[in-house]
Amino acid sequence: MIGEGKVKYLKFQDGEESDWIKIPEQFLFNDGDNNINSLMTKTYPNLLERYKDSAYLKERAILAPKNEDVDEINSIMVSMIPAGIRKYYSADTVAPGEAQNSEQHLNPPKLLNMINLFGFPNHFLELKEGTPIILLRNINQSLGLCNRTQLTIPKLGDKVLEARIISGSHVGEEVLIPRIILTTTQT
Repeated sequence: MIGEGKVKYLKFQDGEESDWIKIPEQFLFNDGDNNINSLMTKTYPNLLERYKDSAYLKERAILAPKNEDVDEINSIMVSMIPAGIRKYYSADTVAPGEAQNSEQHLNPPKLLNMINLFGFPNHFLELKEGTPIILLRNINQSLGLCNRTQLTIPKLGDKVLEARIISGSHVGEEVLIPRIILTTTQT
């Protein structure tokens, strides 16, 4: 459902799919405005003055079809926030039991850090205090830490992030997001 069901579907010719929509003009770029900076400026006007305003942040999001686009947009937007950057790195070893000791040297950290598996975050994550984030998995539903929950990060720890919920039924609550160990069954 698009636009809370208020956007009408289009049918161009008989027999064709009828689930096309016409995107309202206000959401389209004018010719020459089709770059990422224009997208960010139009979606987040006055970001530098309002990046700590939870009401402003929860009304905005940029969706992208590819993870590489998401990574590029996130990198640019995080660089705009005026705070010190902190990098969080993934583990760079093969889990015990998955490889024999003689096979460990076949998976050097540099190679492991380049692998991007579906459903797994990249090797490193860059955050700043004040950064808005969206959870991509359920962590603790009773605390409101569910997939698509929007939060801001007031404090960055070594293995824990202090976060403030800005969407859902737990708005305003402060929570801790721990480092999560993920494994895959893919070879």
